[in-house]
Amino acid sequence: MVNMKQQKGFTLIELIIVIIILGILAVTAAPKFLDLTEDANKSTLSGVKAALSVAAQLATGQAAIDSKDSSVGFTGVAATDQSVTYAGDTLELDFGSPAATQQNIIDMANINAALSVAADTAITEDFLVAMNNGTDNAASVVRVYPKSKIGTTGISNGATEFATGQACYVQYTHGAAEGVPPTVTIVTTAC
Repeated sequence: MVNMKQQKGFTLIELIIVIIILGILAVTAAPKFLDLTEDANKSTLSGVKAALSVAAQLATGQAAIDSKDSSVGFTGVAATDQSVTYAGDTLELDFGSPAATQQNIIDMANINAALSVAADTAITEDFLVAMNNGTDNAASVVRVYPKSKIGTTGISNGATEFATGQACYVQYTHGAAEGVPPTVTIVTTAC
């Protein structure tokens, strides 16, 4: 027969020590596993990319319906001559597709109104919209960065931010010739 007094379990102190150790491990390890910022940034940028792609297709279609001349580039053309109305906003066109301007991108992606705008930078509640140069022209490229990656301090020049910013953005480039659609790409390597 087995003597019941010889069977031993864990003492209360041993159980408390194990629970404390597991608690310390959970507190130090959990934030590493629960950091959802990267996933949130990627999802947000995917939404912006989808909005820009759809808006570009719809505005290009509207330009064709309105008989806007798709052989005319952005440079030197009055905005009233080469623009369409999309969702209540006026979008400037370049070769029949929405031009890569900050205001076009803000309107097409339905980004909240700009809180502050410099020559080539628009900082909104959620995004930094930066251009590669200080003027809207045929060589313009616009990037949308999540503000959580960039912040708002020290940003006064979108071209600088464009060149040195994080690899976490959506990039819009309008078509450079007749019949060339705009491109919308997403880069999430540093989100």
